[in-house]
Amino acid sequence: MTTQLIAAPTEEPVTLSELKSYLRVTHTDEDVSIARIGMAARHALEMRTGVCFVSQQWRMERDCAPNGPLKLPRSPVSSVDLVAVLNDAGSFEAVPSADYDYTLGVAARLTQSGYWPQPASSLSGIRIDFTAGWADAASVPAALKQAVLSLGAHFYEHREAASAERVFKIPESIDALMAPYKDVQL
Repeated sequence: MTTQLIAAPTEEPVTLSELKSYLRVTHTDEDVSIARIGMAARHALEMRTGVCFVSQQWRMERDCAPNGPLKLPRSPVSSVDLVAVLNDAGSFEAVPSADYDYTLGVAARLTQSGYWPQPASSLSGIRIDFTAGWADAASVPAALKQAVLSLGAHFYEHREAASAERVFKIPESIDALMAPYKDVQL
């Protein structure tokens, strides 16, 4: 199974001015760097937790149809946009929506409920496109925005990942902010 981003978010959960205010930066000399730090903080937190902060589209490719419920790897899922199978002509053919069931939200799952043709390839022959994340920046929970601000500040203050004296890691306070949103596997 592989997962790839096919449409990045069109906005950040924390604006440049919000991040600059949190950092107590009043000049514009570092605006490009600070904006990049905010995006990097969001991305790092998303990859660490599997939680998408703002709406974005993902593609999951599988070798075969799911044998039982398949958990979608990002959350919260707001829509399943496409389920397709690779045909003999080398293109992906959409599976009718009547032939699969799914649930949305934090623990989104998809399962086969009807006939799916056999994929023409035994590798990456099934494609599932879905949208995950809150609809817009205003809908992102305050704790997640605070995590972006805190990690952004950490990145701003510690521009090098490590030094001879100290190895840096994500502060535990950020893990505490993210804990309610992490998907714990049992």
